[in-house]
Amino acid sequence: MRVHEHGITSFSAAHDIDADESGAIELGEPAAFDDVDRWRDWLQPALLNGALVAEAIRDGQARVEMDGASYTVRRPPRPVDWHTEDDAVDSAPEISIPPPSSLAPAKRIAATTLVNAVADASTDGHSYSQREELAGLSPTTFGTVVHRINELRPPRDEWPTLIHRLSRMTGEEPTEADLREAVNHAADAVEFVDHIESGAQLQEVHDEYSVVARIEESRIVGDIDRLLVMPDAFHIIDYKTNDLSATTSDELADHYRPQMLAYALALLQRDRTRDVRASLRFTDKGVEERFNWDSEQMTEIESELRLMVDLVD
Repeated sequence: MRVHEHGITSFSAAHDIDADESGAIELGEPAAFDDVDRWRDWLQPALLNGALVAEAIRDGQARVEMDGASYTVRRPPRPVDWHTEDDAVDSAPEISIPPPSSLAPAKRIAATTLVNAVADASTDGHSYSQREELAGLSPTTFGTVVHRINELRPPRDEWPTLIHRLSRMTGEEPTEADLREAVNHAADAVEFVDHIESGAQLQEVHDEYSVVARIEESRIVGDIDRLLVMPDAFHIIDYKTNDLSATTSDELADHYRPQMLAYALALLQRDRTRDVRASLRFTDKGVEERFNWDSEQMTEIESELRLMVDLVD
């Protein structure tokens, strides 16, 4: 059935139909009002009757006018047999997807691992521990404590409490000597950073800034202790808590140079409009060792790091 005026609406449904001996058409009664569950029960009494059905059966369709609108009752089409090609029966669509090319997983190298690999391959084979092992805190926990104080910057009188809390998280307990040393190292780092930043035109400042240097299939990853972003340069600040009683800051700077090279390459690969400066702050003696690279040295830095990456098993 189609209803015509400003648009066309189509309905289709099965109606109960009876024909008496004379051929008169009678429609089955629609459901009672309380039992209506389909649209034909609403529309059949208003739009359909036996005469219309008989006309539609005889002529194929019957057209009716109602209140300025018209609708058509059509006889359903006769069923026909569906024929398909024999080779199409029970066939399913197929698609061929070539297997993805297998890629070797990227080789991920921590910047500190690179430092140790280069040290192990050096002529003296010497490596440097961060700090002499004491009764209380391990060198790793001690360094973490100093770094977290600089990152969180709590009031100075809260430092001992924070040192205790951070130490207990690793199952360690600081001695009184540990507390004094940690406070002194952290104070030197804070003072150094404040001094650098007071004279800089800062655009951004980041603590524990994660970077990735890409060299072919290798990735050198690390976290910059504090990164200063200025209009013309990146400034890397890295706190080192090594004991300087048995070595010099110059020797240690050379030891940690691969780490700073990796950070520099990662930053230049992201933005070549800035140069890179790196400050190693040795908080044991309050000494700074600095590296400088301009953006034009990126290829040179990458070549040097490629040789270092080959040293990592």
